[in-house]
Amino acid sequence: MTEFLRAWAEIDIDALIHNLRGIKKRAGKRKITAVVKANAYGHGAMQLAPVISGYADAFAVATFEEAMELRKAGIEKEILILSPVPQAQYPMIIENDIATVVFSKESASALSAAAMAEGKRARAYIAVDTGMGRIGIASDDCGICEAEAIYAEKNIDFIGIITHYACADSSDKSSLREQAKRFDAFCEKLQADGYDIGLRSCDNSAAFTDCADSYEAVRVGIVMYGMYPSDEVRKENLPLLPVMSLKTKVTHVKTVPAGTKISYGHTFTAEKPMKIATLAIGYADGIPLSLSGKGSVIISGRKVPIVGRVCMDQMMVDVTDARNVGVGDTAVIFGRDGDAVITADDIAKIAGTINYDIVCRLDCRVPRVFISGGKTIGTFSYIGNYFG
Repeated sequence: MTEFLRAWAEIDIDALIHNLRGIKKRAGKRKITAVVKANAYGHGAMQLAPVISGYADAFAVATFEEAMELRKAGIEKEILILSPVPQAQYPMIIENDIATVVFSKESASALSAAAMAEGKRARAYIAVDTGMGRIGIASDDCGICEAEAIYAEKNIDFIGIITHYACADSSDKSSLREQAKRFDAFCEKLQADGYDIGLRSCDNSAAFTDCADSYEAVRVGIVMYGMYPSDEVRKENLPLLPVMSLKTKVTHVKTVPAGTKISYGHTFTAEKPMKIATLAIGYADGIPLSLSGKGSVIISGRKVPIVGRVCMDQMMVDVTDARNVGVGDTAVIFGRDGDAVITADDIAKIAGTINYDIVCRLDCRVPRVFISGGKTIGTFSYIGNYFG
């Protein structure tokens, strides 16, 4: 199948299942909410959701459109939209049994009114800001008053109460502990006032990997896809396998004399005769422009350096010391080829970003090729599914 493709992201279903089994074991009896926003962090939400559904109790996304993709893919389990939902979308999320977060009396009143108009009950979590500074009710006495006003609204079933850790991926857990302390105090006050707060959920991937708290639900994202939130988490607690590899093809190979300049701006000049290979991938496909003249790719099991600026659709590498490189050969941007490995984390460090960014930025024109048992089981292109 890949003979038809210029570049592709290879998605290993067996690696995904390995990670999900590890998560399931570590979670124990706690509810697992699988975060599949941003197209499952670039991996293909609609394609992976049925697999993930065998291990997760619920799903979380960022937008109504992402939630509807899951419903169209046949996902009947709970779906939570983690970001604020425009009130105009309230009737649609209620109609499709999609949960949202609420953190103001105004939004709760609008949600309740929409539910009454639909003749149904809305589903929601209350979000509390314990230190992230993003969304949520303030974790103070004023916040308690706001929460109690929200609970007073009719036509809403409150599933639980959540917060989000800001620094859980740091080895220093003082911030996490402070946020947890605020969250506990907030929940205890509501319970003391007679409110059923439902499920408590704080753990993101970093907290889940390091701490595994005793709250009733966890939210896991990046670890499902075989990447750690940072190098500071305790990786031994949750052994993972990378799910995605990014690959492309060699489209041209040439020998150039000393003094030859390569790519835009002529930022690279050959100091000796060199063999240069052109690859069919560029920054429009998601390759960071900041990799220009830095980093490597793997061809025939050997790392070869990127030379010159990454172009919109192509990039060049030095294959002088690589043997028998020819047109049509596969180049691995990140992934494994023999003993040579480049990870999304390696790319991120060179580019000055994080692994989340590397996988999420892959453009829609890069097809996803799904493999299991070493064989292709499906290919999906977001522009036109011409390859089956």
